[in-house]
Amino acid sequence: RLSKAYEHRLVLEASDHIRSIRVLALTAHSYAWPSLLAGKRLPNLLTLSLQSAPRTRREITKPYSAALHAPGLQTAALVGGVFLKLVAPALRSLTVRHQLLDISLLLDLLEQAPDLEDLVLDLDAASLCHQMPTAPRARTPVPLPHLRRIDIHAGYAACAFVLGMLMF
Repeated sequence: RLSKAYEHRLVLEASDHIRSIRVLALTAHSYAWPSLLAGKRLPNLLTLSLQSAPRTRREITKPYSAALHAPGLQTAALVGGVFLKLVAPALRSLTVRHQLLDISLLLDLLEQAPDLEDLVLDLDAASLCHQMPTAPRARTPVPLPHLRRIDIHAGYAACAFVLGMLMF
């Protein structure tokens, strides 16, 4: 495990050299590596895997304000930590695990990924259940016409809620 000082120095060095990366896999222990990507444009990125240190429920209302713009991104796995907004219209496979997030952020991402084929959601059921009564029911379900596989791990009510917000 890297020391905080070394990890911080590494992040600063890496931030200037990631624009041409095609495959990016980061595991964070102390530094919030996803913060390095928020607001960046990575036109060549095809595969992204982010595993972040556990965060608190308080951060559910504080996602990174800027999105990662990755027009060629086809596969993304976001595990733990704060949800990183993505602008990824070519996305085909998405895995979201152990993230405390506002369901509307997830639905926004899915809306702009119409070619999504594979979706794995392992979400904090408590945070989703907390949002269900206040979520905008007038929102149109997200069409995912190419979806071939969906795997949702959450409580029954949360699963039903998420499935009700999607259209296959």
